[in-house]
Amino acid sequence: MEPVGEAILTYLRTGRPATDAREIFIRTRAPYRKLDKLYSLVRRRLRDAGVKPLGKCGSHIFRHARATELLRAAVPKKVIGDLLGHRSTGSTDPYLKLATEDLRAVALDVPGTEVLA
Repeated sequence: MEPVGEAILTYLRTGRPATDAREIFIRTRAPYRKLDKLYSLVRRRLRDAGVKPLGKCGSHIFRHARATELLRAAVPKKVIGDLLGHRSTGSTDPYLKLATEDLRAVALDVPGTEVLA
């Protein structure tokens, strides 16, 4: 996606410290090396913000949230998989689990199942 690509290019050109590290995102303070603790950092920030996601709560939740957002916008599964960097559409399936409210939105009323008082 163009805005994300532009943001990464700007970071690489002007924000990333000079280093031989191959990783894109590195520590902001010396020694400049890869971010080993990204999962823990995201978990701690979510906790400090009072956000309690259902299920997993590491940095991967952002990929899941984006995939679900794209699915809700009727973006084809193949396109979502391409954006996530997946080689096969089967790898994309776990990212497309619908939330309960999504299922309720498409549920059909079944005649004859009314609750009698």
